[in-house]
Amino acid sequence: MNLDYLPIEPVELSDSQWEKIVRHSNLPDDARLLVGRVVAFYRVSDKALHSSQTPVQTRALLGKLAKLTNDLRNGLADLSNDRRAIVCLTLAIDPPQDFGNAMGDRVANRDLADAIKNLTALAKWLSDAQSRVTKSKPGARAKAILTQLVVFTLDKILLRYCGEGISRSIKRTNKSREYIKAVISIADPSVPVRAIEEAMKRQIKSRGRIPRGAAS
Repeated sequence: MNLDYLPIEPVELSDSQWEKIVRHSNLPDDARLLVGRVVAFYRVSDKALHSSQTPVQTRALLGKLAKLTNDLRNGLADLSNDRRAIVCLTLAIDPPQDFGNAMGDRVANRDLADAIKNLTALAKWLSDAQSRVTKSKPGARAKAILTQLVVFTLDKILLRYCGEGISRSIKRTNKSREYIKAVISIADPSVPVRAIEEAMKRQIKSRGRIPRGAAS
């Protein structure tokens, strides 16, 4: 199991925190530092999310770049009709082309047409991206992805040390729900229980085995 994305320096878990995690997971003491690294990973990543741009800022930046790209594209299109500009572009080709060289003219026109085509595609790409920026609460989707990755990691840790991953079974013997909640509550008490449940659901489904009797 490759966990290279986790910070080397763990969050130090208190004895009471670790005892609660063990009570719901049966993890050995050998896993304590690893779980502490998961908590550290969440906190470092969550801090980075809060320092990133808001959706409004991202939409504005994409829109600005789309306009600049489109303006440049239009400028080059105008340039392609300017004979003097074509001559100068021909002379600027490396290696330099004689301004009377018809082949040089064709090279300049071809390169200019390619640039216009590429800028047209880039302007559309930026514009399309702008329309797809989420309108949800800033960082909401990114935080959901972070929670999902933490659940994935905790599942793999349980599988490594206990031979069985997390489950959403409602059987009294299944405590993996509480194990996941215990770790995430240490990392960030504000994560809603429903978000944890959804992340667990997706993780179990990705393994292709949702247990019978699992809560909906």
